[in-house]
Amino acid sequence: MIPLLVFVAFLNSQNALLITQNQPSPTPAESSSVIASRKELLTKEREEKLLTIEREEKTEGPYELSRREKLLGSFEKKGFRESLGLRFGDFYFSPGGVTTGAGVSATARYFKANLFNPIDFSVSAGYSFKQYQLYAFQVGNILRRSPDLFLRSAGAGGLSLFQKTKEREGNFFLYAELAYRDFTEEDFYGLGTNSSESNHSNYRISGPSYEAVSALRFRRHLGAFVRAGYFNPEIRPGFDGTIPTTQEIFNETTAPGLDEQPNFFRIATQLFFDYRDFPGNPKGGGLLGATYAQYVDLDGNQFDFHRLTFDVRQYIPLWSEQRILALHFYTSNDTAPEGSQVPFYLMQTLGGPDSLRGYPNFRFRDQKLFLIQAEYRWDPAPAVGLALFYDSGKVFPETSDFDFSDMKRDFGFGIRLQSQEKVQVRIDIGHSEEGTQFFFKLDTSF
Repeated sequence: MIPLLVFVAFLNSQNALLITQNQPSPTPAESSSVIASRKELLTKEREEKLLTIEREEKTEGPYELSRREKLLGSFEKKGFRESLGLRFGDFYFSPGGVTTGAGVSATARYFKANLFNPIDFSVSAGYSFKQYQLYAFQVGNILRRSPDLFLRSAGAGGLSLFQKTKEREGNFFLYAELAYRDFTEEDFYGLGTNSSESNHSNYRISGPSYEAVSALRFRRHLGAFVRAGYFNPEIRPGFDGTIPTTQEIFNETTAPGLDEQPNFFRIATQLFFDYRDFPGNPKGGGLLGATYAQYVDLDGNQFDFHRLTFDVRQYIPLWSEQRILALHFYTSNDTAPEGSQVPFYLMQTLGGPDSLRGYPNFRFRDQKLFLIQAEYRWDPAPAVGLALFYDSGKVFPETSDFDFSDMKRDFGFGIRLQSQEKVQVRIDIGHSEEGTQFFFKLDTSF
């Protein structure tokens, strides 16, 4: 992989050098004008290409587009999920859509806007080869995709929740959601940054949730949403027979909440300022997000805690929108009052396609964490993107441990298949001291 990275970096540097040698140094105002002009030119070229493809498909011309050209044109126009997915009236079928770690999965959904004007109706089911299951029923003024209260793991997040869809557009959503989740092979290595690979185990978490969800955009870039309701998790041995179950290696002391799981009431709210140009594939701008969540143990006070998170992202064009430096900082702090604990299965984690990409899913977890990520993104062609990335982070139990010691680090290379507004397919190969990981996702990294 190293020779490939060197070769890509060499080609990119030569291209940038030629541009620099052939053009005078622009002023800041001229740079902004050049970036805007190039953006308009790329958009115009994409539109002309799609019109050409449509004409060639309908009429016999002097030039017959290849199958690959037609496929790429359709991909760029419709996107990966839409290209592979199926729609029959109000029924939708698409790949993915269950959860991180579920493996190969698919989702089916029935969505009816204004079934009882202005009430929408939605029911969906997702299933994976690992026997992960996710079922949801929603009624009200519905977002096409339920918001995730932690932007880092939501991919686009923020104002992307309000992007136009064929079914619904607007600045306010309020609906009730009944969901049932059964995740059969969740990984657990123990708590803390020094947890051992040899303690790799798996557990199963399942149970229903009953919640109300509301989202509101106040201004062009400012929005908020709230989720409140009840959920009842149940922890059992995992299905992966190649590794021990979590119950075989850990106990209530080393994995709080392993033996008994109470009913929880959760209320969480998030405020975000999202000034990215395209939330699904940013070329400029940034995002600031803050979340506060309160978890209440309804069977006592053994597992009461609250969570505070901050999510900061910035996207810096380097000479053009084809070269982007993407930066990301994320931190989460869980705090339990005296006499209470944070259950291990609700702690946030590092490791996997959305955080430390050189480590497996959920490799590190504890009550507190922070993550720093940097990506150099280069688009050699409209539908293809390449990325060099570096991730660094740590988990820890006490606020006093918030420092740069014992950091976990990785680096790697990625390929993206994308439309102008969204990364449709992401392939990341990350390397760390524990080896090399390969991830395939259907959204952007951050």
